Amino acid sequence: MAEEQGFLSQKEIDALLAAIPAESEAVEAAVQAPKTVSPPPPANTRRYDFRQADKLSKDQVRALRMIHETWARRVSVSLSAFLRSSIEVSLADIDQGIYMSLVQQIPDQGIYYILSPSPLPGHLMLHVSLDLGMIVLDRMMGGVGAMFKSNRGLTELEVGLLRAVIDKLLVDLQEAWASTTPISPRIDDISINHLLVPVALPNDAIVWVSFEVRLKGNTSGMILGIPYSLLKPIANRLKPYTGLSNPDAGQRDSANQQRKYLETSLADVTLPVSVVLGSTRLSLEELTSLRPGDVLPLNTAIDAPCQLLVNGNPKFLGRPGLCKRQLGVQIERVVQVAVSQEEASGSRKEITDQEGI
Repeated sequence: MAEEQGFLSQKEIDALLAAIPAESEAVEAAVQAPKTVSPPPPANTRRYDFRQADKLSKDQVRALRMIHETWARRVSVSLSAFLRSSIEVSLADIDQGIYMSLVQQIPDQGIYYILSPSPLPGHLMLHVSLDLGMIVLDRMMGGVGAMFKSNRGLTELEVGLLRAVIDKLLVDLQEAWASTTPISPRIDDISINHLLVPVALPNDAIVWVSFEVRLKGNTSGMILGIPYSLLKPIANRLKPYTGLSNPDAGQRDSANQQRKYLETSLADVTLPVSVVLGSTRLSLEELTSLRPGDVLPLNTAIDAPCQLLVNGNPKFLGRPGLCKRQLGVQIERVVQVAVSQEEASGSRKEITDQEGI
């Protein structure tokens, strides 16, 4: 009856149960089975969790913020001295994501600088907006630094002029990173199209730092892209409170770095230097009666040294002469006199008398 209805008979059920091995026999068979050993991975491979991309911790992001806030302050000072105009650079934002997201946020117009931060591996990308480039170029060529819209690209001459400015920014970047890790950034390539100079794959993790640059009431920006692969070797050094464990050493290092930075920033500042051969006093009548060919006797002896004025203040004593068919002066000694601003004009004769002129 069971076979006619399509059901198993009792004999068939017992046969199936007998074919299933007991639990102890299955465990024993599993123990006795030879184990398959997977080959070890190559030495240059690492485990990667596709569910969570590479990211920096909050403390590491805070450390990067402090580094680049320092860079922004240094750039404000150095650019203001170089362009002879008040420039304010501030950190606007710092974020992390994938390289494709960074590319989508960068404006189409601008200059891309590919930087090599030796000895760290990889490259940085510095994007300077076209508006900022035009403002800097206008100031370098004698303008007031006004912003103007231009539909044309930059010429090779303009790119070369901007490269000199970026080189100064890289010196400041090196100083800002000095407390974390020594780097020597340099420009490897310049382009106006990010597709021609990629620094990472589209899905690679990257940190980007945005800056605001204000000059003459105009606001423009810069963006610095730092791939995660570049930061990974020094991730353990990214600590926001470096130097707090030894405050005295941190203060000494900070003071030395600040002094070195000021010396570097002031090295390019130009000052007027003039030579005073002598002076005399004339009445208004004598002054109005002067004619070409008249000779004025000065109150300086013919063999006495002359004053060298630096920015209007006496600093050296020297003797005039010729230097390669041009007038020159040979410095003999330094004048060490502290003169107040109110007495500066009336003390130059006293300085001359004290030095034996």
